[in-house]
Amino acid sequence: MCSQATPKSNVSRSGTTTPRHSVGEGTRAVLCARKTLENDAFLVFRALCKLAKKSGDLTVPAVLRGKTLSLELLKILLANAGPVFATSRRFVDATKTYLCDAVVTNAAPGVPAAYQLSLSIFLTLLDKFRASLKAEVRFFLFRMYGQLH
Repeated sequence: MCSQATPKSNVSRSGTTTPRHSVGEGTRAVLCARKTLENDAFLVFRALCKLAKKSGDLTVPAVLRGKTLSLELLKILLANAGPVFATSRRFVDATKTYLCDAVVTNAAPGVPAAYQLSLSIFLTLLDKFRASLKAEVRFFLFRMYGQLH
């Protein structure tokens, strides 16, 4: 990960020391923090997608609750996503790989809560991420519309 360099210090005439930071060290620290936050966000996003896609007996309340909770959290995450999420190649690829699969998997009308959340996530994707998901939009429409017939 990122390594933190210890700042150099200046010794004043009174004998006290004050830390000395260069502009480069500050920039590195900001970039390191940003990279760490983006990595954490990616890992949470991927885990939520995998949990939403996880198969199991949906008659068991805990399984259904886990699936519904993960879809609700994904919906909130997408609705509040910043510009990095829509422009970062890593997040766009993760959306194509993990989220699209999770949404299509849960777009079965047999489980109304998961179906409604999947459609809501799809609409959020159309609204906010249409430019980076052009090919996937056609796939979504085909899969979701095809399942209704």
